[in-house]
Amino acid sequence: MQKLLTDRNLHPLLIILSFLVWIFCFKGFIFNHLSLESDAIAYYEHFQYFTDNISRGVYPFWEAGRIKGIPAEFFMRRIGSFNPLFGYIVIQSFFEIPFRFTYLSFLALYYFLGVIGFYLLALRIFQNKTVALVTYLLFMFSSIGTRMFDSYFLLVVIPMIWFFYFLVSFACHQKRHFFIGIIFTLMILATTYVPFFFINILLTFILCYGIFYLKESGLFLQNSFRFVIKNKIFTSLCMICLGASLIPGILLWQDAGGGLVDKKGPEFALTQRNASGEAENAISVGLETITSWGIEEDILYAVSFEDMRTFKFAILYIPVFAYIILLLGLACRIHKRLLFFFVWGFGTLLIFAHRAPFYHFLYKEIFYFKYFRNLHFFLWMIILPVFILFIGEQLKLIMEFHASSSKKKMWIIAATVFVHIFFIGLLFWKTEPISSSVAVIIGSCVVFILLFLEKFSKEGIWLPIIFFGLIVIQPLEVYGYLGKNFTVPAPKGYRYEKGAKNYEKIVLPDENRVQELKEEYKNVRAELLIGKSPNKPPGTYMVTHEYKRFLDELDFLAYESYNARSKIMIYDDIIWVKNKKYNFDQINAAFVKNENKAFINLEPGDPAENVSLRSFSQYADMVSSDSKIVQVVDSDTNHLVLKTDFDRTRFLVYNDSYHGDWQVSVDGEPKTLWLANIAFKGVFVPAGKHIVRFQYGEPWRYWTYYLLFAVFWAVFFALIILSIQDRKNSCKKVIV
Repeated sequence: MQKLLTDRNLHPLLIILSFLVWIFCFKGFIFNHLSLESDAIAYYEHFQYFTDNISRGVYPFWEAGRIKGIPAEFFMRRIGSFNPLFGYIVIQSFFEIPFRFTYLSFLALYYFLGVIGFYLLALRIFQNKTVALVTYLLFMFSSIGTRMFDSYFLLVVIPMIWFFYFLVSFACHQKRHFFIGIIFTLMILATTYVPFFFINILLTFILCYGIFYLKESGLFLQNSFRFVIKNKIFTSLCMICLGASLIPGILLWQDAGGGLVDKKGPEFALTQRNASGEAENAISVGLETITSWGIEEDILYAVSFEDMRTFKFAILYIPVFAYIILLLGLACRIHKRLLFFFVWGFGTLLIFAHRAPFYHFLYKEIFYFKYFRNLHFFLWMIILPVFILFIGEQLKLIMEFHASSSKKKMWIIAATVFVHIFFIGLLFWKTEPISSSVAVIIGSCVVFILLFLEKFSKEGIWLPIIFFGLIVIQPLEVYGYLGKNFTVPAPKGYRYEKGAKNYEKIVLPDENRVQELKEEYKNVRAELLIGKSPNKPPGTYMVTHEYKRFLDELDFLAYESYNARSKIMIYDDIIWVKNKKYNFDQINAAFVKNENKAFINLEPGDPAENVSLRSFSQYADMVSSDSKIVQVVDSDTNHLVLKTDFDRTRFLVYNDSYHGDWQVSVDGEPKTLWLANIAFKGVFVPAGKHIVRFQYGEPWRYWTYYLLFAVFWAVFFALIILSIQDRKNSCKKVIV
């Protein structure tokens, strides 16, 4: 056995085995028997929308299939769309592998990549393979691994772990692949819409490290400066790439009302982030929303689940073996690194606990604190990992402990027995514990007694194997209960799986449906129905700024009536509205009856087009899929091309939300894109045959994003190549 499991291959085998055990724990989710939950559903949809479009060579700037059309960049920033590792999903799509399997397997592999990074980070810090393995296992089988099925913050946690690994490694050895690793992970973190979590985590780290390791901080800066001087071109290129990664976030901030250029205000509204929806910047979050749930509430929620048989999502959990080490470690000497981890973790808790006095001051005085919510994410992103590193440091001190006398040895054994008896009593205090918890405590007691009696080597193969068993046995049972308690089966289809594969194509009603709607309008007495409906338009998470007004001001019947129309409408009568001062009674009546009237907003200084229109019908024309006067030539998520053949000049309304970055042309000649019918896009089209093209964004935006993809992939490949080269060079030096 010992010949097979050498010190060289034992840890890789245990790491692979632990991943297989983790897969077994969550097989119901990974193999699509159980549904995703909460935010994870939206992120599944975002990933599918993004990767489907990218596989066609289209970067999705717009999402026409959600709430009458919204800018997609906010959601692309949430997933970090430039991450080269997402290529795994894109490549799978070319082989027509079902997206669900591809996505869920990607989540599992991405999480595994993160915990491998955590293992390497722990190995750098503790310089002890057994301690690194224990911290790795505690992290892997903590409940942070469950959050990929109901949340999204692991998309930030994984690159953040690797950032700290590269940072610590670079502090030890100033090698190029460590430096470019720092840059690459920063680029990924910068291209999410929530880099502010990481910014705060990094700032608290710098502050705490500067306090405890002032001399080492100065040495790090000196070595970094020497590295930069020695590698001027290399570091300059890296910094240029890092600066380029900030572009998407800046553009999103500007679109949200950031004001880098002349903007009339936010182009979209995030009503669930800011209750009023009228914030100066659309991505800002109201304090009342942020403080409705935070770190304190997450901790209290977890404490309320004393019986692990009731385990659910979002419950903070670390295998019980960690707490045994925590209490045993109290007998060890105080170590500077132990204090560092404690101050960093506890300091983060104090700063970002909204019931403490610090956060409210920071929200008021520091601008970017208004741009992110979910303070409880700090509990999972940094407090939990730092706590596990704290446990790792305690375990290292325990393993280094050596009793100088028999009397001292007996005292430590007595303390060990007391600690384990205390845990047994704690387990039986309020409820009957699960069997694995009892087994871990009894097994731990025996192992630590034998360890202190020096009955087996701390450097052999058996201690890591025993620790593996003591950590893994409880999560196997706990996560088994999670699968039993969460019984929601995987749905037959999420948002973009329900329709046709080319869901980004515009869908027009057939002629039969158009005729049915026309008959309905003939029988409607608008003056009797307007204002009588008890319902209101549905709530939304994100809408364009104009469509929010459409939802807020319209009567529900008018909303429902207009919402049933074709994506393309043709009008003859025009009503000019100055500066969005709409007569909503008139609009409600017109929408319910489908009157042949288009309402066009006229901003101050904008001249109304001198167009002579003539009405031949009481009702607006709803363009069907069989129409002879309007035909769809081409469309994708960013553009729509129509072929028109009118007998007179008419006003065409594309019932997709208005946004300032949309443009329109007729036969290649730019035309004015009008804000029509409160929230949509309209253009005057002359008589005869013409090609009308709606396009989102200017060419420079497309070229910028495609260039950014090239930059990210270039840095990613450079990281791999330099890692191989530096490793070869290190091997040569060892041989010499």
